[in-house]
Amino acid sequence: MELLLHIAHALASRSLDCLEAVGIVSSLGFTAASFRRDARSRRIANLLVFTQQHREIWSQLFTRPELTRVLHSDVDLSLQPVTDAEALFVTFVIFHLNAVFRAQRDGEFSTRQAVTADVHWFFNLPIPKTVWARSIDFAEPDFARFVESCRRQ
Repeated sequence: MELLLHIAHALASRSLDCLEAVGIVSSLGFTAASFRRDARSRRIANLLVFTQQHREIWSQLFTRPELTRVLHSDVDLSLQPVTDAEALFVTFVIFHLNAVFRAQRDGEFSTRQAVTADVHWFFNLPIPKTVWARSIDFAEPDFARFVESCRRQ
């Protein structure tokens, strides 16, 4: 009889250990699922913020007519150099693009193909090209390499 009680006690203590292990593993599974869901939500929120910033920067072209020359490909900068307003606008675009580049690099969202085409188009225009040439030495090296590789494509 003592042997049966000993076996029953051993089984009971082991089943508690088993139950405890199942609880720990389950909580880890729930935590992992929560992290995954939070990461997805963060990526969507970041994309919305970048979209809003993009809209705010580019809407200046409609509200400030003195900036429209930035998008012209036939600008003669020897006759009319880059204005302070144009340089500031392009600088805002560079800052925004750097933030997007870093977020993509860190896996926050992925639109690399569209960004590459946009960078190629924009930074080959005369005014953005000139402002970028003045700014490149202040850019992070990996960002500068990215812009330059896009410009050459």
